[in-house]
Amino acid sequence: MNCPRCGAHARVVNSRHAESVVVKVGAKLVQFAHDSVGWYTADWVARERRCSQCTWRALSIEIIDEDLLHLLREAPKDDS
Repeated sequence: MNCPRCGAHARVVNSRHAESVVVKVGAKLVQFAHDSVGWYTADWVARERRCSQCTWRALSIEIIDEDLLHLLREAPKDDS
């Protein structure tokens, strides 16, 4: 993947799945995924990517596409 900010290579620096043991290094990533989709599915993979040139970083969660459709239908609605 290329960095959206500078175009340099952005690589995966951390990857965890739902069954990962929470350790200090992956705790933030596991918590992010659990808070985002853990209420719906336990079948996810979370990845942290960082750019090799600038300070850009991103956290992403991968789920099965069928789960995504159900998640979007069942997601709590924000009434604000």
